[in-house]
Amino acid sequence: MHLQDKISSLPYISEYYSKKLNKLNIFTVKDLLTYFPRKYEDSTEILTIQQVLLDDTKLDTKIQLKVFFEDIKNIRLKSQKSIQKGIAYDKSGKLECIWFNQPYLLNFINPETEYMIIGKFTKNKSKFVLYPTTIEALKPEKDLVHTARITPKYSLTSGISEKWFRNRMKFLVENISSVEMPRDFEAIEITQEYIKKALKNIHFPENYDALEESINLLSLIELIQIQLKLENNRAKFKKHKAIEINPKSFMEQEKLINELPFKLTKDQMEAIQNLNSQMMQKDIINALIQGDVGSGKTIVSIAISIPVILSGYQVIFLAPTTILAEQQYKNFQTFLKNFNLSINLVTGKTKKQQQADILIGTTAVLARKQNLINKPGLVIVDEQHRFGVNQREDLLSPFTSILNKKEFPHFINMSATPIPRTIAQTMFGDVSVIEIKSKPTNRKPIKTFITPHKQANGFTQLAQQRKLHKTKLKRTGFVR
Repeated sequence: MHLQDKISSLPYISEYYSKKLNKLNIFTVKDLLTYFPRKYEDSTEILTIQQVLLDDTKLDTKIQLKVFFEDIKNIRLKSQKSIQKGIAYDKSGKLECIWFNQPYLLNFINPETEYMIIGKFTKNKSKFVLYPTTIEALKPEKDLVHTARITPKYSLTSGISEKWFRNRMKFLVENISSVEMPRDFEAIEITQEYIKKALKNIHFPENYDALEESINLLSLIELIQIQLKLENNRAKFKKHKAIEINPKSFMEQEKLINELPFKLTKDQMEAIQNLNSQMMQKDIINALIQGDVGSGKTIVSIAISIPVILSGYQVIFLAPTTILAEQQYKNFQTFLKNFNLSINLVTGKTKKQQQADILIGTTAVLARKQNLINKPGLVIVDEQHRFGVNQREDLLSPFTSILNKKEFPHFINMSATPIPRTIAQTMFGDVSVIEIKSKPTNRKPIKTFITPHKQANGFTQLAQQRKLHKTKLKRTGFVR
């Protein structure tokens, strides 16, 4: 058996079940083996009927018994439904069991066979009753799969029952010795036997210590695989060459900074110098500029754009909405008015398709890339997390397909509130983080208030509390 074998090669997995498993992204033996439980249910406690009957705390709780059955009967109702009743007994006593619409139990239950049952124990008027949800026959030659153990619980889809899925998984882990495992980790003393044992114990743990040990080992393997993949990506990435920047272009950048009507903060200057240094060293920039609203991230991106454009490349600035794109378009026009540069706004509203030194727009830029983008040198994305998942994945790839294979554009993501995915990229994706903490001079601080969610007029009430309701506010307030 091989990890890449189709799931349909396993016993009892028909075409019908293959399609159901495909919905869970299970296509191969490896996919099934690595489809880990979402949680575990402790079914290790086995009680006697006497213990249950004498313990009031067991009422209306789920219990587990080891019993034989007698007097199993099927009762048909007028509604075409049915009830199955039987008496469970052990050495300590007897207890009535009731099922609904499960007539097959009359053929399944054998009076001479002992069973493990799990169900809700309750009191019906003056009589104690058990409503079993799980029943499993005790067979000397087979381990229990669904009862009397730490039971795995999986996230499943309609058409696949927990019992069926557990049985298929049990077959696979019992035959795992025939599966060829990768030998990538033997150098650090993680043998195939260790991996196989860990996979067994994560699905059907012998005890909690074995479960914890298997989770730790498989987590370590996953982290190693991530690091190996990252190293491979780094090796491939190093083969790409950053765009050639004309050293004289930095003089024009300095000219822009000196002509600004305000002085840049220390953090802004350090951010610009950091990015300039990477460009001069021909390192490909893949950076996150993180700073609060109003910290001055946009002017940093404008300053970095100048050397790229004056070196013969395009700058593409992407915003998640048309309003933000128009706002940034005005900012670029205002600060670059003394430079002979073409700046175009590209949104769903604009019909003209014309190349320019700077393209500012929404995802409409991606849709029209063949006509608009010729020689991209810098891609700037404002608030990347506000794009859709597929759009985020698509943000950089369209530009690389147009480029000469030996060159690669710089990439900058600007955000005031990085999402966990962005933070993860800084840890695992070779993304450098540039923080802008200090606010520009005379910039008013941003104030955040909390108001009760149930109050529809919460923002109005807050304004009244702050004695602002008589003032004609020209600023914007955001209510979450």
